[in-house]
Amino acid sequence: MKLLLRQVFLRRQGLKAASRGRRSIRPSSASSLSPSFLNVGVLCKHLSVERYETDAELRKTLGMPIPLDDHAVSVALPKWQHVVGYEEGDVDVTEKMLLGYPRFVYHPFVKQLVDLWKAGAVESGAVAGHEIVEALPFPSMGSAERCRRFLLEAHKHEPGFPVGIHSLGVLDTHVVSFPAMAAKDAKAYWQHSGEILSSRKAARVLACLGHPVPTLLDGLPTSPRPSASCAPGARTASAAVPDCYRRGLRERIADLTGQHMVDVHLTITGMAAIFMAFNMCRQARPGRPVVVFGFTYLDTLKICLRKEWNAHGVHFLGKGDARDLSVLEELLEKKEVMAVFTEFPSNPLLQNPDLSRLVALGRRYGFPVVVDDTISNFHNVDLMRVGGAGGGVDMCVSSLTKLFSGKSDVMAGSLVLNRASPLYGGLRTAMETMEGGNDAELYEEDARVVWENARDFEERSRRINETTGRLVEWLGNQAGVAEVFYPSRTQRAIYDAFKRAEGGYGGLFSVSLSPSLSPTAFYDALDVFKGPSLGTNFTLACPYTLLAHYYELDFARRHGVCPNLVRVSVGLESFEHLQKVFEVALDSARRPIPTGVAREKYFPPGLTGG
Repeated sequence: MKLLLRQVFLRRQGLKAASRGRRSIRPSSASSLSPSFLNVGVLCKHLSVERYETDAELRKTLGMPIPLDDHAVSVALPKWQHVVGYEEGDVDVTEKMLLGYPRFVYHPFVKQLVDLWKAGAVESGAVAGHEIVEALPFPSMGSAERCRRFLLEAHKHEPGFPVGIHSLGVLDTHVVSFPAMAAKDAKAYWQHSGEILSSRKAARVLACLGHPVPTLLDGLPTSPRPSASCAPGARTASAAVPDCYRRGLRERIADLTGQHMVDVHLTITGMAAIFMAFNMCRQARPGRPVVVFGFTYLDTLKICLRKEWNAHGVHFLGKGDARDLSVLEELLEKKEVMAVFTEFPSNPLLQNPDLSRLVALGRRYGFPVVVDDTISNFHNVDLMRVGGAGGGVDMCVSSLTKLFSGKSDVMAGSLVLNRASPLYGGLRTAMETMEGGNDAELYEEDARVVWENARDFEERSRRINETTGRLVEWLGNQAGVAEVFYPSRTQRAIYDAFKRAEGGYGGLFSVSLSPSLSPTAFYDALDVFKGPSLGTNFTLACPYTLLAHYYELDFARRHGVCPNLVRVSVGLESFEHLQKVFEVALDSARRPIPTGVAREKYFPPGLTGG
């Protein structure tokens, strides 16, 4: 253990450290990949066997996984300043983070796999020891090839730009190598496309290569699932795990959406489903600009904006209201579009775009309407069968990471085609002829976890609907609350047109405070889990605009998203408990600034007002 600490210390100082007698590749300060899979602060914390006996302690501890699981997809950021520090790369914050949201922060198992490949590449002579090289692992040859093409396109003005693909010989996992100067672009591919290597598959690959991973949570009061092991013969293609859980998930989602199982496609992440939908539409209707309707999640817009993927432009109609619909109609009279991408409802303002009018325009002008229904979810709305044959949207994409799973311990997504759509045949053909198709399908072990987590999905959704509705109504009547954004309070009639009889308005809302209340005091005092993600079985909050748009606050403000917005995903706690929690937070926000404390701490410049 002392040797490991010494190696980590040397690496963090930028020095060469021997590892099992191998030369190490010199780390690059430009790289977003840490050369060690555990940082010093976290490792020392484990050595001291610090324990967290209650959820309350966990909620208040910066950097702890949420939940306490090797494969957690959220991380505790309990103070407003922690979020600022994370966005600004403050080492006092980032070094305490054991992990993070997997598309934004490389999982420790992924980083360990990169380190292992680097050491082997140097030993074999594939990479010279003095070269500054970075790498990322991908779940399939196809996803690795797509990343390679993306990097070559991003650096097309640099002839001979070296990007390589290397098979690990295990479960179709491939590594893409590239100069360290391209690390930012590689991270963009990983984040925006969502075609990541999951932590479970990374652990399995490491085990198959003779490097089984220990739990990240030694000494913490949890019982994580055991680390992956390699069954005999798992390195051969013929020994692939059976797809029974994937089939079970497809059957379940087909039943919930009223579609055929063959039209349900499982992806590694929710963003990977959106990326697949984008590529399908590009295959079906090439050479046309794309429309993003409403203020969608940031990476949906990023996919459409990246010139490496889309050279034909984007029309961003960020309000997604009646006026933007009129703008869209005027646009369609002048030019064809590839597709319209939107959310129902939107994140974080919970706006409900007029899907009926969008679909009608799609039918008239021949473009598909692609809807991210993650926030409303399969249980609450039916977006594909409303209005009779062909009346629904053409394609739904969902993040199964969220409420469908609920436990925040697995990443997954789905894409569902509407067989009743008049565009179905063309989209189906595009899927079948698209290079790679769905070659980076959800890993079977991840599918098993999603399937097990989702067994009580409808019951959890019902409970959360009821609690959230009561909490939103109560919050809307509290002094100092400027606005509560929730589908039943925005364009309710539009939402109700698609709401199932047994459905509700979901578990997500956003709240903004009046200028006299401190957003930082409110957030800091809010005694719930705080970090990225949503749709968890436990209440989870974050200052969404800071997390998603920290360096583009003016852009967010122009589209009605105020910088001090706090987004809340309600869990399975009782209404009475959450009411007390929010009462305490609001009381803290109303208190006068303590003597001697700078006003900026309670009212950060530029973060007040809409």
